Amino acid sequence: MTEQELTQLLSRVKDAPTFGGDFSPSEKKRLWEKTAARLGFNANEKQKSYTLVDYLSFLREETGMYMHQFVPVFSVICFVLLGGWVASVQAATTVPGDVLYPVKLATERVQVSFASQEDRPALHAEFAQRRLDEVSEIQGSAREGKTELVRQAVEGFKKEIDNARQDLVTVQGADPKQAVEVAVNLNQKTDALAASLSQTAEASQTGVEVKEAVVQALERVAEASDQTIDTLVTTHEQQPEEETADQLKREFQEEVKGLFGRAAMDVRRAQTIAAVVESKTELREFQSGVEMIRQAFVDQDAALTEAMNIVAAGGYRAGFDRLKQIQQKLLATETSLTTLEIEITSLISASENVTEVESVETPSMQSEEVDKPQQTISF
Repeated sequence: MTEQELTQLLSRVKDAPTFGGDFSPSEKKRLWEKTAARLGFNANEKQKSYTLVDYLSFLREETGMYMHQFVPVFSVICFVLLGGWVASVQAATTVPGDVLYPVKLATERVQVSFASQEDRPALHAEFAQRRLDEVSEIQGSAREGKTELVRQAVEGFKKEIDNARQDLVTVQGADPKQAVEVAVNLNQKTDALAASLSQTAEASQTGVEVKEAVVQALERVAEASDQTIDTLVTTHEQQPEEETADQLKREFQEEVKGLFGRAAMDVRRAQTIAAVVESKTELREFQSGVEMIRQAFVDQDAALTEAMNIVAAGGYRAGFDRLKQIQQKLLATETSLTTLEIEITSLISASENVTEVESVETPSMQSEEVDKPQQTISF
């Protein structure tokens, strides 16, 4: 059958009753009335037309029912959010042991979760600085149990540094070029942290517990600094570029400058201890040890000059490795210096306590001797 024959056949049967066609107006009316009777509505009712006012009225009635439920819920949400914001503001200045300190830590975790991967290392370094500020705040306060509170703050500091290092590894694996910028930023922050730690150690009011905690924190900072430099050097070795080389030179210069300053600060600490030892006869046995430590700090100047010559010849990795050795020696010497400070401080405190006891006992004995004749006379 051709297409034309098929078209003619369909035209002939389109109104055939067998196929549902040939509905007359009367037949349509009859079927509509029959359907209306079954469903229970008026078949002759005309469709109602609605105006704009009708639609607005319907919308008001429908939304009003939901608004009665939404307004209380929305009010509670606003109260919680506003209250949380106020709590987070108040918690910003708290330290370990304060009621709102967990709120401060939770706020920091939220900031990290919303930060991009490349911004997280610097953010963790910022939080590490906060932990150091907390150490200073605790040490200068009259809180009870300061040793434990300082320990908690230092543990938080080390955790933030570890998180920064982990995030740097993640960025380096995803985008080595981006890792260079992240490493530079993180290295600058670790340098600032090292300076803050050194100042904390040098402070005269710093207690024994803080001095020991500072040594631990300095070790973590040194490890983080080594990792950032290794990231820069590795990237430059894989993809040598003038921009990366310039960045390495700048970072090296900053490292050298920081080490010179750190060594000078350590020399001043050693000189202060030497002056104390010289002024007290019972401490003269420490003179040789203090002088050895002071000389060890002075000797680092020649080692730093040697490292500068290595980098000037293009040996970035060798130059930074030399700086790492200098940092390790400085850290070991600083540890010895801190131990010496603690030992000398303990001896001085013990000596002062003995002197105080003797000064209290002597007047009491004299008083008894004076009172005895008076008692005899009274009889």
